[in-house]
Amino acid sequence: MKDILIRALSGLFYVLLLILSLYSIQTLMALFFVFGIICLIEFNKLIQLKSKIPYVIFVILFIVFGYWQLDFNFNLGLDEATQILMVITIFVELFLA
Repeated sequence: MKDILIRALSGLFYVLLLILSLYSIQTLMALFFVFGIICLIEFNKLIQLKSKIPYVIFVILFIVFGYWQLDFNFNLGLDEATQILMVITIFVELFLA
């Protein structure tokens, strides 16, 4: 019972953070960045990967496709690159499923 209560409270906290961050796009991007790093840490523990390369790749991709596009409004070529990245992500997810 205690485990269910802890999971419910942490889920409520996550939803509250997500709703509160919807008021500012920069806050939402920062929240997704933090959760992305946490997920990457947990996934690397799960597959017992010791390399730091996935973190570097994540930060670079996040900066280019998320933060840079929003802050500088530099849409020349980034919209197409974002769509290509989304298609690659869908194929990888289908392959892993």
